[in-house]
Formats: sequence, C-alpha cells, structure tokens
Amino acid sequence: MSGHDESRRPRLLEAHFLIAAVTLCVTAVWMLAWGNKWFLPKKPVPWPEGTIITQDFRLDSLPIEFGPFVRAADDVIARDEDDLPDGEIILPDDQLELLRIGTSYDKSRYADRLSNWYLIRQYLDKRDGGMHPAWRLEVYYYTGALDAVPHVPDICLVAGGAKTVDADSGTVTFRVPSARSPWDEPLEVRRVVFQPADRLGRGQKYASYYILNFNGAPKKSRNRVRLAQANPLVRYCYFAKIQFAPVGPVRDQAETDKCAEEFLNNVLPSVLKALPTAEDVKQLHSGRPQSSASNTGLSG
Repeated sequence: MSGHDESRRPRLLEAHFLIAAVTLCVTAVWMLAWGNKWFLPKKPVPWPEGTIITQDFRLDSLPIEFGPFVRAADDVIARDEDDLPDGEIILPDDQLELLRIGTSYDKSRYADRLSNWYLIRQYLDKRDGGMHPAWRLEVYYYTGALDAVPHVPDICLVAGGAKTVDADSGTVTFRVPSARSPWDEPLEVRRVVFQPADRLGRGQKYASYYILNFNGAPKKSRNRVRLAQANPLVRYCYFAKIQFAPVGPVRDQAETDKCAEEFLNNVLPSVLKALPTAEDVKQLHSGRPQSSASNTGLSG
C-alpha cells in the first residue's frame, strides 16, 4: 500500500467514527422521544365559543361591516337568483375537497367545534374615490393534523398560470395597534405581486397579502409554520391563513400597501376573535379542562 493510502486511513477512520457517533445520537434522541410519546398525533384545538360555523364549514359570525368597509349586498356585483349576498362566496364541493375542508373527518368533529373551516368575502369601500373600492378577504382554519400548509398565493397563483413579479413581491411591515397581543406588534406580512394568465389582465399587476397564524401567534411564511408543527413537544395545534387583496389592479404599489394596511386594521381584530388565543392552546397543553363542546357557536 502506498504512503498516500496510509495517510488517508486515519482520516477515513475519523470520518467513519463521526458518522457512527451521529447515528447513535439520532437513534438515542428518537428512542427518547418515542418513550416519552412525543410523536403522538397532533390534537385539534376547538374554535372559541361564539364563533359561528355553518354546516357547510363557513365562518358566519364575522361582522358584515368594518369601519368604511361593508360586505357586498345581493345583486351589487352580479345578477343572480340566489338569496346570498354577492360578497359571500361559497366554494363548491370539489374545491373544498382540494382544500381538505368539509371532509368526513370534519363532519365527525363538527359538533365539538374541532373541524376545519373557511371564509371568503368581498367587501366594498363605502367612501367615494378610493384607489381600491373592493377587497377580497379569505380566512382558512386547519387543526388537528400535521398539514404541509400548501395553500399560499406564492404557490397557487403560479399553479393557476399567473406570473409572479419577484421584484415587487416580498415582506411588508404593517401595524394594527387595536389587535390583541401579540398581533398589536409590527406584523411581517407577505405581499405577492403577480400578473394574471388571462389576456384581459395581461400587462397589469395585482397584489395579494397574507399572514399565517400558528397557535395564536403570527407567522410570515409557511416554512415557519412547518417548523413549529414539527416540534414534538407541540401536542395541540392549529394554523389559519388570513389573506386579503384589492380586487383591481395595482397602479401605485406604495399607495396600495397603505390601503392594504388600512383594510387589515379594520378587519383583523374581528378575525382574531374567531381564532383561539395562544393562552387557549397553552391551557390545552397544561391539561386543564376544555370548555364545554356544546352546539354553542354552530349554525345550520
């Protein structure tokens, strides 16, 4: 054997030793976690009493009016024969299936306030002459599962054929001082600017904003939610996506951001009332008795 090969042997032995040591450490941690039942399935967090969820899994207790913004009334946007306001958007079953809302699992836990739910509404600005007279608000609530958080505009818009404008997309800081803690601190909100795939909108830019809520605390990215979900010490968990967007195109991004911050200031405090607080989740982890799972907060 050459001297060169002899000189490599100590390094190879050292590398093998390190690999073996790391493997043993990982195995030991895994066995400790298993022994302490850290890998038990995630448990669902009930939505607060007073939060009204319809039997088709829509949030129904959110006010129809926030400051200058009011839910679009019937036949304001489109002429139709249903009795629903134009601003109340109901998803068909196939879309709900893709969103994993209204499944048989949800139906089995609906009466205990433990199902997933959603809300999609369009609000109109009652003031004349505003840059963005219409806004779309979406809220999605998921609990009791290790979900991959796939439904964010960064991914879904591209999947639908839109083209994101990376130079204008990014994180913006909004302040909502009237929101409950810790949401009254500066919030890092994700802004996605895109050009739609259809010909009518080609060449125009649109913006969509969102922030995620994990166990009562704001998260700006789905990767941060995934990391929090993967924590073996977290037994009870939920996450919610709060998404909002001006309906029309963006002509001045800075002004649109100001309008978006104003809209968030009006809607966020009420949206948070429909979501469990960090203290609610903490009580579940401490083993304190949960509130009565009656039909309070349910609606037909």
